[in-house]
Amino acid sequence: MRRDFRALFGSVPAVLRDRERVFGALETYWEVALAGHWDRVREVLEADIAHRGRETARHGLATMLGGISDRISFSGPAVEVRIAGVDRVVRAGGRGLTLVPSAFARRTAVPVDPAAPPLLIYAARGAGALWETGRRAGPAALAAVLGQVRADLLTALARPHSSTGLARLHGVTTSAVNQHLRALRDAGLLASQRHGRSVVYARTELGHALVSHSVERGSDAARRPLART
Repeated sequence: MRRDFRALFGSVPAVLRDRERVFGALETYWEVALAGHWDRVREVLEADIAHRGRETARHGLATMLGGISDRISFSGPAVEVRIAGVDRVVRAGGRGLTLVPSAFARRTAVPVDPAAPPLLIYAARGAGALWETGRRAGPAALAAVLGQVRADLLTALARPHSSTGLARLHGVTTSAVNQHLRALRDAGLLASQRHGRSVVYARTELGHALVSHSVERGSDAARRPLART
């Protein structure tokens, strides 16, 4: 830690030399600022991990890395990260590259210490909607087929969510949401993936197509002039 501070600021502030005081301050900050919101933050991070895994499986590593930021590119064995003021080459040497989504990072970052393990920190997908409390109603055409609740859930899954997050967003119990999500998954409209204690759901290509078509049909109907009688 001291070496990192010297690299950034030139010296370690005296207040940070007392480890117990620093650890106590960090623990207090966690309890006051983050603990009550961590389930929501973790949901965003797990959803990002699920999305990156699907992108890699469907389109390859280069597309997945390029989708994180336009500052990242992959060619052959090298991953290039363009960061102002940073000019160095880090050799993985069999250690791999760890991707670290963050709900608080605004830009792509790498470790301050060049000797640290290869690490890429970036803004998690969906972090901008982290504090959303409202829900978006599903298109009427979709609700007519699936029912309003399932249409709303399928619409909300424009980005991956856990069942817990969806329950919070829609103001219902997790068990009720799970019943609908399983039905949508069995119909081929959703895919699920477990991350730790959570199961993250995301639309399949069929689910995306169904929502998009329903939205387009609704827009066409809204633009269509009323027939004269």
